[in-house]
Amino acid sequence: MAKQQGKSHIIFDVDSNSIGVVVFEKQFAKEGDREEAVYREVFSQRKIINNSEFIDFNSFSLKTKRVFDDLALLAYSHTRNISSLNQIYINLSAPWVTNQKRILHFEKKKPFIYTNAILDHLLEKQKEKTSHHTHDYHIYDELLMLDQQVLALYANGYPVNELTNKEIKDLDVHLMTSFISLEAKDLFTEIVERHFHRKPNFIANIFMEYISLKNLFPQEKNIISFDVSAEITEITLIEKGALSRLVSVPVGSRTLKKSLASELGLSFKKTSSLLELYHQDHLDPNYQKKIELALRKAFISWFKEIYTTLEFLGREHALPHSVSLVAEKNIQEWLKREFLRSDELNALIDFNKTIEILDPRTLFIEKMGSYAKQISDTSLLYAVNFLEKYKK
Repeated sequence: MAKQQGKSHIIFDVDSNSIGVVVFEKQFAKEGDREEAVYREVFSQRKIINNSEFIDFNSFSLKTKRVFDDLALLAYSHTRNISSLNQIYINLSAPWVTNQKRILHFEKKKPFIYTNAILDHLLEKQKEKTSHHTHDYHIYDELLMLDQQVLALYANGYPVNELTNKEIKDLDVHLMTSFISLEAKDLFTEIVERHFHRKPNFIANIFMEYISLKNLFPQEKNIISFDVSAEITEITLIEKGALSRLVSVPVGSRTLKKSLASELGLSFKKTSSLLELYHQDHLDPNYQKKIELALRKAFISWFKEIYTTLEFLGREHALPHSVSLVAEKNIQEWLKREFLRSDELNALIDFNKTIEILDPRTLFIEKMGSYAKQISDTSLLYAVNFLEKYKK
């Protein structure tokens, strides 16, 4: 099997309390008339931004800059092991970005012929509008439009895949628009430019996961996704194959840890270490059971905030039974178990359906071979899959 020179990329993944990075190379191998992609991981790592229970905003911003700078330097040192670097991407979750789903409506007095120029004009007009649309514009720094992605087109009230040169009465463009503060964008851009002498490409995490889930699970038209970072849980609702709702709830894995620390009467730092030991089954069996009971109570403290949002999302019809769950390694498997036996969540899903936790890793391995086995960070795997399918 002869290998040809391929493409190399760097992806940074930034959530509410950690930063991950992966340097990977995609080569194309020919075997006869067949060509297939071969992935090689060059380097990957994730670092926590803050291990303390409480921290002020300025200190958090400084720590974020330091961790991102450290990882950028490490990533740069590993570019010596690749032939050439193509692109650098930064995938951002809340609170670094704020996301909105919008619908642009267009109609004329008489039926008209749709062209791509009409869509381009609508999108350009939307870009010209300022970020006054966001409720937090007057509270935080100046907001910039980070990304604007077309999710779906509706003609005469119906979803359509191809519209060019067809006569329609009206058009609805479903968009996902993402904003970032000028300060945050400058922070990440400056570090990337200093180390790599080029500008990064920014991606909004919710859109990235939406595209990846659609590609990985094409047979699943209805999915509810939970991306649990330290301070925030991002919930994405996919219905009939389209992104329907997106919500950020200000509770995350730190909420669980704080509740667990209170339940066990331990410090936050010691509780975090204890979770690692629990995950690895390194504790006394009796103490392991004690942690299990305390964790169940901690899950309730996190889930009661989530449940309010889920009730709102499910007020018109039942929620999907297919669940995607992304969380840090030492609580992900445990969260899956709690989701499966949660009576509250089961009461909100499709009638007579059992909650099914989607497993992206198996599909990653099928689609991307040994590369998926090498990297344990699911968020970074989603990002790699997104680039493979979307950023051609």
